[in-house]
Amino acid sequence: MIRTKSDLKMYLKEDAKNYPPIKLKDRILKTPKYMIHRYLIFLRYSEYYTNIPYGFFNRIMILHYRYKMRMLSYKLGFQIAENVFGPGLNIYAYGTIITNPQAKVGAHCTIYPGVTLGGKVENGYPTIGNNCFIGLGSKVLGGITIGNNVYIAPNAVVVKDVEDNCIVGGIPAKVIKKK
Repeated sequence: MIRTKSDLKMYLKEDAKNYPPIKLKDRILKTPKYMIHRYLIFLRYSEYYTNIPYGFFNRIMILHYRYKMRMLSYKLGFQIAENVFGPGLNIYAYGTIITNPQAKVGAHCTIYPGVTLGGKVENGYPTIGNNCFIGLGSKVLGGITIGNNVYIAPNAVVVKDVEDNCIVGGIPAKVIKKK
C-alpha cells in the first residue's frame, strides 16, 4: 500500500522496469505499452492520494488521477481497483482485466488479458503471493490463497488454495507440476 512519497517512487520504479523507456514515437503513436504504462502511473498516483490524509488539495488530486485512469481504462479494457496490486505489476497487453477491490496481489505479478480476480462477501476474496504469473483468460474466484512463484495457466479457473512454487491449470485448476 502506498502511504508515502518514497513508497510512490518505489512502486513507480518497480513498475517501470517492465516497460521500455518512453520515446516520442510512442507518445505520438500511442503504442499499447505506452498506454498501459501511463495507466499504471495514474493508478499509482490515485492510490497514493487515496491513502494519505484528506485535504482539499488531495481530493482534487484524487479526482484528477481517477478521471485520467478511467479514461484510459475505457480504451484499454481494465477495471483494476486501487490498492490491489503490489509493486512491479506487469500487464502484457490491453484487454479485459477485472479485479475486485478486496483482492490482494503481491509484488512482481505478471497478468494477461481476460483475467478476473473476484469473489463474493460470503465466499471471501483471493489473495495472491509474489512473483506470480496469471495467464490469458484465467479466473481466480473466492476466498482462496495462492502462494508465491505460482504459474496459473491460460484459461484456468482457480477455486482452491495453491501452494508455493506450483504450476496450475484446468477447470477447476489442479496442480500440474511443483517446481
